[in-house]
Amino acid sequence: MAQQGKINLLLSHNLSNIHGNGTLTAVETINKDKETIAVEADYFIPLYGLTPKLGPIADWG
Repeated sequence: MAQQGKINLLLSHNLSNIHGNGTLTAVETINKDKETIAVEADYFIPLYGLTPKLGPIADWG
Protein backbone atom coordinates (compact mmCIF):
# COMPACT_ATOMS: atom_id res chain seq x y z
CA MET A 1 0.00 0.00 0.00
CA ALA A 2 2.84 2.41 0.76
CA GLN A 3 4.35 1.79 -2.68
CA GLN A 4 0.99 2.67 -4.26
CA GLY A 5 0.78 5.97 -2.34
CA LYS A 6 -2.27 4.90 -0.33
CA ILE A 7 -0.60 5.30 3.07
CA ASN A 8 2.34 7.20 4.55
CA LEU A 9 4.69 4.63 6.09
CA LEU A 10 6.92 6.28 8.69
CA LEU A 11 9.47 3.88 10.14
CA SER A 12 11.37 4.61 13.37
CA HIS A 13 8.89 7.31 14.41
CA ASN A 14 6.98 7.76 17.64
CA LEU A 15 3.66 9.52 18.02
CA SER A 16 4.17 12.89 19.70
CA ASN A 17 0.83 14.67 19.24
CA ILE A 18 -2.67 14.31 17.83
CA HIS A 19 -4.35 17.42 16.39
CA GLY A 20 -8.03 18.20 16.07
CA ASN A 21 -11.03 19.45 17.99
CA GLY A 22 -13.53 16.60 18.12
CA THR A 23 -12.38 15.46 14.68
CA LEU A 24 -8.89 14.28 13.83
CA THR A 25 -7.02 16.65 11.52
CA ALA A 26 -3.38 15.57 11.84
CA VAL A 27 -0.93 13.41 13.74
CA GLU A 28 2.58 14.49 14.65
CA THR A 29 5.53 12.12 14.94
CA ILE A 30 9.12 12.44 16.07
CA ASN A 31 11.99 10.38 14.69
CA LYS A 32 15.28 9.25 16.24
CA ASP A 33 16.94 12.51 15.11
CA LYS A 34 14.31 14.52 17.06
CA GLU A 35 12.71 15.81 13.83
CA THR A 36 8.93 16.21 13.96
CA ILE A 37 6.62 15.54 11.06
CA ALA A 38 2.94 16.53 10.97
CA VAL A 39 0.75 14.46 8.65
CA GLU A 40 -2.84 15.37 7.80
CA ALA A 41 -5.06 12.45 8.75
CA ASP A 42 -8.70 11.41 8.82
CA TYR A 43 -8.13 8.20 10.79
CA PHE A 44 -5.61 6.96 13.36
CA ILE A 45 -5.18 3.20 13.81
CA PRO A 46 -2.56 2.38 16.48
CA LEU A 47 -1.08 -1.10 16.03
CA TYR A 48 1.21 -1.30 19.09
CA GLY A 49 3.80 -3.46 17.35
CA LEU A 50 1.29 -6.08 16.24
CA THR A 51 1.11 -7.43 12.73
CA PRO A 52 -0.78 -4.76 10.76
CA LYS A 53 -3.37 -7.10 9.23
CA LEU A 54 -6.38 -4.86 9.01
CA GLY A 55 -8.93 -7.55 8.18
CA PRO A 56 -12.31 -6.11 7.13
CA ILE A 57 -11.27 -2.47 7.53
CA ALA A 58 -8.69 -2.91 4.75
CA ASP A 59 -11.56 -2.49 2.26
CA TRP A 60 -13.11 0.43 4.13
CA GLY A 61 -12.82 2.80 1.21
